[in-house]
Amino acid sequence: MHNWVFFQSDQAGFIILLVLIFFAGFLVSRILYSRFFPNSLKTVKWFAGESRVDLLLDGIGDYAIFMIDPDGTIISWNKGAQRIKGYKETEILGKNIDIFYSGEDQQEGLPAKNLKSALALGHYECTGWRFRKDGSRFMANVIFTPIYSKDKHLKGFAKITRDITEQKQAQDQNASLARLLEDTSDAVISIGTDYELKTWNKAAENLYGFKEEEILGRPLEEVLSIRMSEEARSALRDQLKNQGYWTGEALHVNSRNDELTILASVSQTHNENGELNGFVMVCRDITERKRKEDHLKEANEWLEREVKENVRVVVQSEKKYKMLFESNPMPMWMMSLETFEIIDVNIAALNHYGYSRKEFMELDAKKIRPEEEEARFVNDTRQQIHAATNGGHWIHRKKGNELIHVEMSIYDFESEGKPIRLVLSNDITEQINTEEELKKSYDEIRELASHLQDIREEERAWIAREIHDELGQQLTGLKMDFSWLSKKMKNEDEFTKERIDNALVLLDNTIKSVRRIATELRPGILDDLGLVPAIEWQAEEFQKRFSIPTHFITDVKKTIFPAGISIGLFRICQESLTNIARHAHATKIEIVLSQEAENLLLRIDDNGKGFEMELPGGRKTLGLLGMKERALMMGGKFKVHSKRGEGTSVLVTIPYNIIG
Repeated sequence: MHNWVFFQSDQAGFIILLVLIFFAGFLVSRILYSRFFPNSLKTVKWFAGESRVDLLLDGIGDYAIFMIDPDGTIISWNKGAQRIKGYKETEILGKNIDIFYSGEDQQEGLPAKNLKSALALGHYECTGWRFRKDGSRFMANVIFTPIYSKDKHLKGFAKITRDITEQKQAQDQNASLARLLEDTSDAVISIGTDYELKTWNKAAENLYGFKEEEILGRPLEEVLSIRMSEEARSALRDQLKNQGYWTGEALHVNSRNDELTILASVSQTHNENGELNGFVMVCRDITERKRKEDHLKEANEWLEREVKENVRVVVQSEKKYKMLFESNPMPMWMMSLETFEIIDVNIAALNHYGYSRKEFMELDAKKIRPEEEEARFVNDTRQQIHAATNGGHWIHRKKGNELIHVEMSIYDFESEGKPIRLVLSNDITEQINTEEELKKSYDEIRELASHLQDIREEERAWIAREIHDELGQQLTGLKMDFSWLSKKMKNEDEFTKERIDNALVLLDNTIKSVRRIATELRPGILDDLGLVPAIEWQAEEFQKRFSIPTHFITDVKKTIFPAGISIGLFRICQESLTNIARHAHATKIEIVLSQEAENLLLRIDDNGKGFEMELPGGRKTLGLLGMKERALMMGGKFKVHSKRGEGTSVLVTIPYNIIG
């Protein structure tokens, strides 16, 4: 491809040189002829006639080669010009070269600027759209060369025009398609206007499990098994038809019958005449992100990869960049870091923000943001970053003053010595709102759990008091009555006396059980003496009951803490000891309550059999979850470390600024 371009360039240069040589010869012959045959000058036409130069130029059919005077008026015309531009010589001579330019180019004075550039540089080459007689346009490579007389007087210009429409289309299409299909990590799918599949890249093969040869020509919905109602499908196609793009989520089913949540962006594609010829669809599997609510991280990584690839394409070829820039489904624009003016913007940005191209180009980039973020924006642009990077979370204003949350990716570079910033904007408003609602829901659930826990503790305290005060007193009274009755019995009634003694023993055991149950429900020592004595008593009682050496160590001087902290730490210690008794088979337990500069620490260690931290399927025991939730409700942190055969360690950390 590159060799062909250089060959074409050399060929054009050779023709220019040939034209100049013959034209110089023509001028010399004209001067000599006018000197020796002055009366014949009237028969000589300037820059025209039946000379060998005219015959040579007229014979070149692949190039439009003609002469224009200093004002841009056409004064010669070859057959190549007639073939390429459609005008006969009699129709075009005497016309200005403005006729070949669009109305916009004429308003900007482009024809005159090209001639000035040729005068300034001695030779000027440019590429752009030109128009034929029938109104059709073609991509032209144009070369202007000024022609001077012997006395350095400007006689006019030689202009060579070559039709490169097909070459440019082939280069642009091949380059852009190859880049998209080779480098993108997303599934890129092109479909016709009848929604039948046309192309299918490697990422699509990996995502959906079908080879490209298996899907070509098949209906899109048949291959992807899109789970979408007819109403939603009709609305999607209407938006594609009316707005030119659609972005959203859909459920697809791959060849393995896995249901995937896909973030899809669909845009129209057009041929060189601006006619709709199909659609391009970029698909990303966000199934896992939906499960883990990790959209922002994945979006940033994807955007960074896209920015790096886009910038690399920009550096390699302006033509390739323009194609990728315009067809990218993500909103993109370029702005000056000196004036904040918008230099260029793609169709996706116009559609997403609601502005026309003219309106967007007239925007000051600061004005896309709310007033309170303008100062941050100005400060951010002072630091140029010569690499693709995450530009952070911003709030933007769409047309109509609707505010949206966006995640930016940026790349700074220089163009013509001026600092430019390329910006990609990813709308994350829906994700932000979802995360805020989810966080609010989590907070409400945790608040409810804390409230229920408080109610439970109050009920346990009430039940413990009722058992201790009411049932304990009644049992004590019953024991006193049986003791009195035993003393009144006659010695000869041994059987009755034995039954009463048995009842007294049963009453003693019952009273002890009632006291133990009441204490376990809510130990009075916790309310009366505080956390440290309560944990110490708990360790002693556990050692007596299960015969496992249990040591309590503390350097905490303070014994009275807020009720929520005391109850929470006591219950975590109680739950840990219960787990050890049931599962650990430990022979030694150590409980440490200590204080650091900023935290209160509770650690329970045992030398039992331990367990695997991650259970199959990611499950956790309810006991551990309960202890963790208690710690979180106290504003602290909960950690557990265990390894099979090496025991278990439970650590609770409570900041002192929460304890007060």
